[in-house]
Amino acid sequence: MLKLVASLALAVLIADGQAAYAAGRIYCATSDAVLNMSLESGFSKKDAKKLVHFRGIAAVKGPGAPPELGRFEINSDMLQQYWMDGKEMRFQIRAFLPAKKPNAQIELSVLTRRGSDQEQSFKGSYALQVARLTGDTKAPRETIVSHEAPIFCTIK
Repeated sequence: MLKLVASLALAVLIADGQAAYAAGRIYCATSDAVLNMSLESGFSKKDAKKLVHFRGIAAVKGPGAPPELGRFEINSDMLQQYWMDGKEMRFQIRAFLPAKKPNAQIELSVLTRRGSDQEQSFKGSYALQVARLTGDTKAPRETIVSHEAPIFCTIK
């Protein structure tokens, strides 16, 4: 009887640990000639598809990059869409920066996959678009940065 109780307790702990594993914090990072970025997202332990927090920091660099984007924070207000289904994770971020007097729009799409629900890492790519706000009603934006590169994410 004691073995049965111990086995059931162990099974519950393992099952609960898998739920936390599936829905824990996920960190994404990239660093290349155009973008340095680190993102952190947290998903609910009860519903692994429900996002409970999202934040990060980024720096757009290189020729044509506005100096105001040399370092900026990413928050959940910028998150337009997200998708998490176990094997695939996606984020769509859009913001007008700097916040007090915007002169640029940033759009960032992150698309990642992992081989199985048990793998701890996601691999994929991001697509970055930075547009200068021109104030012209016929052409309100001018794309100044357009870039795609790899990104990786890991469950912690």
